[in-house]
Amino acid sequence: MKSQYFTQEHEIFRNSVRQFIQKEVIPHTDAWEKAREIPRSVWKRMGELGFLGISYPERFGGSDADFFFSVVFLEELALSGMGGFSTAVSVHQYMATAHIASAGSDELKQKYLVPAIKGEKIGALAVTEPGAGSDVSAIRTKAVRDGDEYVINGSKIFISNGVYGDFVTLACKTNSEAGAGGISLIVVDTNAPGFKASKLEKMGLHSSDTAELSFDNVRVPASNLIGQENSGFYYIMESFQLERLVAAIISCSGMVGCLDMTMRYLNEREAFNRPLAKFQVIRHTMADLASQVEAARQLTYHTCWLHAEGSVATRECSMAKLYATELAKKVADECLQFFGGYGYMDEYPISRMYRDTRVGTIAGGASAIMREIIAKMMFDQIQYQSAYQSDQATPAKESAPRKAEASQKTEAPVTPAKPASSAVPDTTTALFDILPKRFQPEKAKTATMTVHFKISGEKGGEHTVIVAQGKCSVQHGLQGESKCLVETDAQTYLDVELGKMEAAMAFMTGKIKVNNLQAMMQFVTWFSPVTPDMFSTQSTTPVQATSTASVSATATPAPVATGTGALDELFQGLPSRLKTEKSSGVNMIVHFNLSGALSGKYTVAVKNGECHTQQGHDGEPTCVVDVEGQTYLDIENGKLEPQMAFMSGKLKVSNIGAMMQFASLFRKIQG
Repeated sequence: MKSQYFTQEHEIFRNSVRQFIQKEVIPHTDAWEKAREIPRSVWKRMGELGFLGISYPERFGGSDADFFFSVVFLEELALSGMGGFSTAVSVHQYMATAHIASAGSDELKQKYLVPAIKGEKIGALAVTEPGAGSDVSAIRTKAVRDGDEYVINGSKIFISNGVYGDFVTLACKTNSEAGAGGISLIVVDTNAPGFKASKLEKMGLHSSDTAELSFDNVRVPASNLIGQENSGFYYIMESFQLERLVAAIISCSGMVGCLDMTMRYLNEREAFNRPLAKFQVIRHTMADLASQVEAARQLTYHTCWLHAEGSVATRECSMAKLYATELAKKVADECLQFFGGYGYMDEYPISRMYRDTRVGTIAGGASAIMREIIAKMMFDQIQYQSAYQSDQATPAKESAPRKAEASQKTEAPVTPAKPASSAVPDTTTALFDILPKRFQPEKAKTATMTVHFKISGEKGGEHTVIVAQGKCSVQHGLQGESKCLVETDAQTYLDVELGKMEAAMAFMTGKIKVNNLQAMMQFVTWFSPVTPDMFSTQSTTPVQATSTASVSATATPAPVATGTGALDELFQGLPSRLKTEKSSGVNMIVHFNLSGALSGKYTVAVKNGECHTQQGHDGEPTCVVDVEGQTYLDIENGKLEPQMAFMSGKLKVSNIGAMMQFASLFRKIQG
């Protein structure tokens, strides 16, 4: 469905998540439900695919992607039909680790966030207690400072991931006399002496574990404190908004899956010699449900947009959570009714959906609490602000979810960039001024295109690039009607053009946004990479830089491979094209399945700065590539843009992130 919220990059990511869910999750539904546990291998697999750090900084292994990539991920989780799986993963990524990412020290992030993103450690968030649910200020679990440690005593209940998790983000009292102002957040390892988790049996969400936790003189390093002592209540209020928004996203997608499954059943099941789908009362009921689900989904998308923009969307988060979770109960109930007696049987997925849906109006703030928050904002003019806007939050305020403050986002890129030579400019204007020099008229003889660039930041500006009849001109400011609009920040644009960031990664993570991806992909092919001699200032230091059309900075002279044996030549030549400085520490195996007239199977292994290739498949692949042999030759020989091949479906990969990293490790062939 066409949407203003999702780009082609989001849909590419959606396909990747969907493939994972369909191949590696859904086939194991019954086994995980019966075992009441999600295997560790699945967490690690999600980490390998980059699914557990979508919104977190690259420095810690995340993608730093825009929030709608998370929306896509959560929607696809819900379509698995396993509420327990969706709950476990969402608690881990958007609740347990969110506080660490937002307010934790670098030490805490390295210790917990990094392995959590890799799927090596599983996190839980522990707030609710036997005597304190929605009233967070009433919790009794205490943490008393003893030298360089905290000593923790108390209990928690209804904690997702509490049994099989490796750490708990714990809400506890560090000042018993201060009420809400005396709560702190502390990370506790579940293997610490004195920690105990007891598994709870529950009505639904069977594939996830839910625990009662007890803390008996559990000693924790004082450095495990998240943010400031006694500010935990306000951090929790902040996270509640994201938790509620996540619940709304999952509920909406789960309802869509429920309706789709019911539609299939109604078309197949017959009564009185005709399909159930032919009965007007059923058709109209389904029409009403579909309309209400769409209304819930659009409210939720709007709230997601507000969150992505950094708004304090307490009102909308509460509304979306209230409406979506209440409606999910109704949808599951109505749909189960259409299944008749079969709907009451455990073997039918609708039975599981019915059980799993019920907790939605309880967890993350009961519906009554949502109504009270909305009512306070309506009648009492209560306003809410972010807990991270100041060092000391105000007790009367509740807060909405947002990313950490700018001061938290000074992370360096994963791969340190090489310093540019003095010949390379540090403003985007200078780069646009040399675009005509980089223009390759032979590639755009008959092309006509106007592209607008809106580049934010001190070094940015607005620019218009016009290509017409084999010529290129640049105007500063936006002129005329554009075929494509490009929006990014100055540093990202500089990094892409000067080879410090892969263009494809910038697009995939939302750092560069375009309203016409196909036009942009064509546009970038008309320009050569940036070189020092394009600037008036001469430099004695070579500059390794690329344009947005280029994947790697330097080309390796090699004959263009064609005809019989061409594939063998290409793969045999890969070790000589490896960028050893960029592949140090990389460990991956890629399997190629090449079909058509030029076919074959190949394995490429990169490990610690070395590359080995062989015919056939060997080892467990990080990524599998399916493509026609001729298409692959065209890509390698520069006749076909890899992005275009991917977008058109000619090139299929099982792990987009891994493939993008793999491609960046090799120099291009120079014909």
